[in-house]
Amino acid sequence: MRILKDRLEAALAFRQKLTPEVRVTKGSLAKACRVAASSVHAWFSGDTRELMGPNLLAAAAYLRVNADWLGNGVGPMKLSDVDHANTRETSSPVGSVPKISWVRAGVWCDAQDPFEPGDAEEWVPCPDRHSANTFALEVIGDSMDAPPDGYREGEIIFVDPNVAAEPGMDVIVRNPDGKATFKRLKREPEGLYLLALNPSFPDRMIRIPEGSEICGVVIGSYTRRRR
Repeated sequence: MRILKDRLEAALAFRQKLTPEVRVTKGSLAKACRVAASSVHAWFSGDTRELMGPNLLAAAAYLRVNADWLGNGVGPMKLSDVDHANTRETSSPVGSVPKISWVRAGVWCDAQDPFEPGDAEEWVPCPDRHSANTFALEVIGDSMDAPPDGYREGEIIFVDPNVAAEPGMDVIVRNPDGKATFKRLKREPEGLYLLALNPSFPDRMIRIPEGSEICGVVIGSYTRRRR
């Protein structure tokens, strides 16, 4: 499909068929993208010839379609045809993932579907292969600060819930109290432990509390040099 409005119509019908229990309309699309209904009307009428940036990402996420296809007709429409083993090659802005709070990270352990655009604080580009459920967090504190292998406060980490956690990997864990913590998974003869990389951190290594759940594995990070 070479025309944007045709791709939008197809995507809207696809999302409705995918989730028949939810009424999918141009109005709900406008709400998800946080734009005026008149803007979405322009998309579907043909007055808008191109969709890009945050609006493209938001629309593609809500309609559950490939943003490359929606924006310029490149590649397949369905994400299932893009993903291989639930991973995909990504680049900005199509590979953006939701940056969420640490409180939301604990809740995200139970989530099955990708974030909707309005659920995230912001969307940040993830340059590595990742599943559709990947999210980003901003490091708080110095428990994992240990150059050159550690993470500084303010650093953005990318967390993929679909990567199997193994000892030696850095993970996000939800404790029994529902709070999320960031540590390195370490195996000892007695079992699995969580290790703070900072050698000066008190109680640096603790056994994983019973009832805890690993929310995802850190697959990469970057540090912002400007705000």
